[in-house]
Amino acid sequence: MATTVFTESIDQLQNQVTESLGAFRSQREETDRVAALKAAQKLVNALQKPQDSVYHLAYSPTHAMCVRIALDMDIFATLTERDGPVSLADLAAVKKASPILVERVLRILVGIDYVGECDTRVYIATTMTRQLTDRLSISVIKFIFDVGMPTLAKVPEFLRRQDHRNPEGATTGPLQFAENIDESIWTWLPQNPEKLDSCNTFMEGDRGARPSWLEWFPVEERLLCDVNPDAETLMVDVAGGRGHDLAAFLARYPDVPGRLVLEDLPHVLEESTIDVERIEKQAFDLFKPQPIHGQFFPLLLHFGNY
Repeated sequence: MATTVFTESIDQLQNQVTESLGAFRSQREETDRVAALKAAQKLVNALQKPQDSVYHLAYSPTHAMCVRIALDMDIFATLTERDGPVSLADLAAVKKASPILVERVLRILVGIDYVGECDTRVYIATTMTRQLTDRLSISVIKFIFDVGMPTLAKVPEFLRRQDHRNPEGATTGPLQFAENIDESIWTWLPQNPEKLDSCNTFMEGDRGARPSWLEWFPVEERLLCDVNPDAETLMVDVAGGRGHDLAAFLARYPDVPGRLVLEDLPHVLEESTIDVERIEKQAFDLFKPQPIHGQFFPLLLHFGNY
């Protein structure tokens, strides 16, 4: 009986995959692609034994670890630039690393298809290899692994000590516990320029392949049609990082009147490379009163508790 139910479930999931893939092939819509991906994931989950699922989950941090090490070793950049087979010895020589160590890292990367192995100890670039030469993807890995992972590893212990109460405040959370500090992440990060750079670049690419808010938010109907012609300020991007969202907005709507203001901490604004006359930069602490008054559209896409 159980075997029959299992077979029927597999058959249903297979049909869902076939139908959703068919819709995606014919329409090429993002919603159909996501539906096909979800259906495929459900089929994989149904075929996966529960014990193996636990095993894969427990060992998944090693995947991120090997990707992080590979970034330091320039493995992704080297394979992408050479665009052909590269031997283990040649990959190790880039950073004068131990070939045995490099091979151990590559075994994991090949297993998750972040690197291809076309012959014994000979490697080629895959789609994911090339993706890991993208500066936004690199910053996501670096920031989450270098800043986030040490904190995540300490969260269970932190919560046990807190009797599993929800943390409150900007200076008494898991990060402060893990790093043994009594300041917020925003004053701590600038003390490490490399981590700060990873954070600011991470904020640019945090949505991954999801479309920009300009693609799904009805900007013209909800924002532009209600613009007050007498209002001095049109939009304030609060904690807007380097200004990528305002720059994208201005590129799409260059003739809309009104001030566009980028607000963030001084050290973040210093890193901003947005060189557009219409975008004003104003230092601002998110936890203090808003200095700009009057009617305007506040853009808040980046807020989080730390």
